[in-house]
Amino acid sequence: MKPKVVHINEKDSAVISLFPIKKGDEVAMPDGEVIVAREDIPQSHKMAIMDIKKGETIYKYGEDIGTAAVDIPKGGWIHAQHMAGSEGFAAAVEQSLKGKG
Repeated sequence: MKPKVVHINEKDSAVISLFPIKKGDEVAMPDGEVIVAREDIPQSHKMAIMDIKKGETIYKYGEDIGTAAVDIPKGGWIHAQHMAGSEGFAAAVEQSLKGKG
């Protein structure tokens, strides 16, 4: 099965789609687990690889990218409307740009 996502860190609760993923597509993870997409996920967007409850931190590339504003099911599309903020990730990017990271 051709890889459809990028999964960087074991801490991640989200992966990035390499191609458009259609609702019902089976997405193979590096550990062999197969996750079924619960909705269409555009290329380069995030998909939940575990159930994420409202208020929980969302991790991508091992970094805090924000807090879930709603419950997000495993295989669901994570987009800006699902997130309460991205303070952790934004701070990491800002530090990196300033040469402090």
